[in-house]
Amino acid sequence: MLRRYQNLHAARSAGICLACLGCLLALAGCSSLSTPWSPAPPDTAPGVVAPSKTLSELKKLAKQAKGASVDQKRATSEKLTEMIKREDDPIIRAQIVRTLGHYDTLLAGEVLAAALLDSEPQVRVAGCEAWVRRGGKQAVDALSGALDKKNHIDVRLAAAKGLGELGDSHAVAALADALGQADSSWQRTDPALQYRIVQSLERISGQKYHNDFAAWQQYARGERPPHVAPAKESLADKMRRFSPF
Repeated sequence: MLRRYQNLHAARSAGICLACLGCLLALAGCSSLSTPWSPAPPDTAPGVVAPSKTLSELKKLAKQAKGASVDQKRATSEKLTEMIKREDDPIIRAQIVRTLGHYDTLLAGEVLAAALLDSEPQVRVAGCEAWVRRGGKQAVDALSGALDKKNHIDVRLAAAKGLGELGDSHAVAALADALGQADSSWQRTDPALQYRIVQSLERISGQKYHNDFAAWQQYARGERPPHVAPAKESLADKMRRFSPF
């Protein structure tokens, strides 16, 4: 009787195991069969334009600016101005600003001026880049203002680089003043900015006063100080200058 019970119990256990195995295989089979046919989740909700598409369209508008008529430039500037007022995404705002840098309308200039006051540093950086493309005295004034020591370091770097690319001698005074803000502690924390300012000063003037603030100040006043030997840069300063952090 005991053996018969054991055999019955073993058979029942084997049956249960087989049933469970069958269920698992069925579930696995259903999963593997359904996966290739499952539709991919949409990138955006219905009626909402994907950010990637918006960025692509903005880049197209930038390319079209060169061959656009005066009326077309004005219409596009108005459209982009309304767009940036409603846009919350700083990446898209930055691209709108870069696109407007290709349009030489009065309204575009007003937006570029406002971009340098945007709450997001990446939008202000885009504003610096757009002003370089736009050029002119207004660009020099705008980038000189962006050198303010209270501004984000990335914005100041973009402004210093932009002034060098503009190559306007009127930028020398602003760059020399920014270099003068480099006290010993500042040099240790922001050597990249000091290096960028000196590069721009040398590019504009053709002079080699390196990081000698007094010499650049003399040059900005129209004087011609003697050339100075470059100060030796420590290995630590070199590492900080090229560090992305």
